Amino acid sequence: MSRFREADDWLLQIETFDPHEPFFAPDRFKASFATGWNGPIRDWPRYGRVEELPEEAAELRANYYAIVSLCDFLLGQLLDYFDQHDLWKDTAFVVTTDHGFLLGEHDFWAKNRMNMYQEIVHIPLFIHDPRNPGHGRIDRLTQSVDMAPTFLDLHGLSPAAEMEGTSLLRENAREALIFGYFGGAVNVTDGRFTYHRYPQDLRTQEIYQYTVMPSHINKPFTPLELSAATLAGPFDWTRNVPLLKVPVIERSPMFDNYWPGAMLENDTRLYDLKTDPGQEHSLDDAEAEARMIGYMKALMTANSAPAEAFARLELS
Repeated sequence: MSRFREADDWLLQIETFDPHEPFFAPDRFKASFATGWNGPIRDWPRYGRVEELPEEAAELRANYYAIVSLCDFLLGQLLDYFDQHDLWKDTAFVVTTDHGFLLGEHDFWAKNRMNMYQEIVHIPLFIHDPRNPGHGRIDRLTQSVDMAPTFLDLHGLSPAAEMEGTSLLRENAREALIFGYFGGAVNVTDGRFTYHRYPQDLRTQEIYQYTVMPSHINKPFTPLELSAATLAGPFDWTRNVPLLKVPVIERSPMFDNYWPGAMLENDTRLYDLKTDPGQEHSLDDAEAEARMIGYMKALMTANSAPAEAFARLELS
């Protein structure tokens, strides 16, 4: 950063990856959370239901707390650097992350295989804009797609026409957000309610992957996956580029690891975050559900969701 602190019009992204499995941090960060555990190393929980003994679960959490403390220390060094060189007067500062992590809440570890609870999706966001300091907490719906328009705005640039996000430096009238796992529920929130709508049968739903890069995390699509692929027309956001439309099959390397065969919950539910912030009791409220379905359909339409995406959720 010393190369840029006197310059103008620069951007630096710092990606720590942590806190992430394995939960390993130097001993000095673990000391405050020592559990007395004398068994094997417990720093990487299985993605799924909590089946560990209480003391084993406590050790997993302690190692997570330790690595969060490490991240906090590293962030503190950056804040100290800003203080030391008075960067706050002319440098924007943004802190956020990609997702949360269940540590036994809802009787689950991790992510990907359960409902998208608040612990997973309600992520930190701090913004310092030297032009408008001192705003404090702002009650507004935001999501990760807002990051790119925000950074462009900081540099005086307009977002691309196909961007769904909006600059967080400006007011917006967003009523709801849409989010989810591929092959699982489609979820929406208006800040008060969260609604999670699943297909009737996760394993037999009609669902496709649309892509110009037919590969999974570490391997290409198999010939069996591609044998029934067709060419689909462009979506609104693909800049006139057609896409491969590939049916999801149970023989896919990802089917039982991330979607949809890996999902451990499949029941549609509605939560009221005001009265039930822990999302412990699904709500029966036809009026609120109808309103959330309206948001869901509008946001799916705005994102060019194909016809089968509505059909799999039985949305007209």
